[in-house]
Amino acid sequence: MDNSNLSLINQVVYERFPELRGVKPRLQKLDRNTLLTYQSKVNLSTEKSLYRSVRVVVNERGEIVKISTSR
Repeated sequence: MDNSNLSLINQVVYERFPELRGVKPRLQKLDRNTLLTYQSKVNLSTEKSLYRSVRVVVNERGEIVKISTSR
């Protein structure tokens, strides 16, 4: 995956999940797709925190196929 596609994907993820802004994804090559995993610890308004994980599947043309998140 080239840097221009990665920048565009990061931009989409950061717009949907602003708490992940600045987090660099971990890349994992699948058969024809690439999996990008963003992980961050988010502080809540209370004294608790929440771990957020966002997984993005990207096809070989650099298009987002699926975005999923866990809380």
